[in-house]
Amino acid sequence: MKTVQIPVDLFDNLCLYFSEDFRQLTSEEQHKLHNSVVTGLITKADAMNRREAYTKYKTAEPGQSREFYREVYLDMAGIHKDWRSDIEEPNP
Repeated sequence: MKTVQIPVDLFDNLCLYFSEDFRQLTSEEQHKLHNSVVTGLITKADAMNRREAYTKYKTAEPGQSREFYREVYLDMAGIHKDWRSDIEEPNP
């Protein structure tokens, strides 16, 4: 089974979010905590997806599939097409 590391602040917020103490917070505090948890989880999921795309790119067979996964990874990483090289750098 794979594991995932998250920042301590996100873990603390998740614990509070799912505890009985959550109901004792004001609605503004609840809303702020909810947004913090959602933002943290989305950020982590995006990072995991980028890492998975990078791994697929690096482990793919040379040729069409490798170039496809390279493009997917660069898109996910937010690298603009004008900044990309058409030639993949060789591994040392």
